[in-house]
Amino acid sequence: MKFNKKILIPIIILLVIIVIAVIFYINTRNKDNDSETDNNQVTTQDNAVEEQENIGEQDEVENTNSEEENERINSVKAQYGFTGDNSLYTESNNELSIKPSIAYKTGLIGSLEQRMPTYTEINSTNVQGEPTDTGIWVSPASRNIFLSCINSVENSYKIDENGYLKIKSGADSKYTQKINEIEQQKSLVIVDMTGINYIVDVVTGDIFKNEFEAMDPYQVYEYVDYEEANKSIIFLNSNQMNRLTNQEIIDTMMQVI
Repeated sequence: MKFNKKILIPIIILLVIIVIAVIFYINTRNKDNDSETDNNQVTTQDNAVEEQENIGEQDEVENTNSEEENERINSVKAQYGFTGDNSLYTESNNELSIKPSIAYKTGLIGSLEQRMPTYTEINSTNVQGEPTDTGIWVSPASRNIFLSCINSVENSYKIDENGYLKIKSGADSKYTQKINEIEQQKSLVIVDMTGINYIVDVVTGDIFKNEFEAMDPYQVYEYVDYEEANKSIIFLNSNQMNRLTNQEIIDTMMQVI
């Protein structure tokens, strides 16, 4: 049987082209798979490094827990999947919460500096710029808006040169008793009216910015109570969206503090 060369040659060329195309496709796919594997490995390594750095930063907070406390904390962490450093936690009734001192310093530094605090800063004994006297102290970033807010409710207030809320001379205020009570109890109440606070996540131990007003414009406040030191911070809604009344904000504040 004789083959027609005019037909056979084009067929052979076509087969060669197909084989070359298949080989090229296989090689390209293998290279893509290798590249994807490398990228996944790099991503995994980056995530591991980031997680390790975060754990390392949390380690900067001095662990003042006793061995028994650490055992209880570890037990609750294992039960509920908490991953924060033990130094951040206090345990009660098989529940974990962030230590009040840590929560207070995190909120205070965030308010004073208008930024996210570091673990080193919240582990410091003293916070630079923290008010030292008792009474109601208004953070620098909030003084204008807070004074305008409270005086729209009752035009009886001023903020003195040290940042403390005072009743104007000769003025009569329905909040006089509360303000005097705070001073007599030697309590420090810090007021921040930015609608933002910085907190330590109880599950991960990460510090993050809590924009509570943006998330819920009807939420009046967030509150941090450092009862052991007789200090607290109230973070108020700035009411930029006009969802609340000034009366509601001030009345709620006076009830909470």
